[in-house]
Amino acid sequence: MILQRSANAVIFHNALDIAEIVRQLQKEGHVIDPEDPAHISPHLTEHIRRFGEYPTPRTPP
Repeated sequence: MILQRSANAVIFHNALDIAEIVRQLQKEGHVIDPEDPAHISPHLTEHIRRFGEYPTPRTPP
């Protein structure tokens, strides 16, 4: 349950960051098609190691 709440908080924060970036781009004069943000996922996982990192040796013991 705690892990799910933490994940939800991260996703919510990412969504806020994306919205702020879109507003900033519009303020700078960029034209943002309303459909474009729909294709950006706030569920970013590239930088998260959910189950940890377990190195395995490449040479036998």
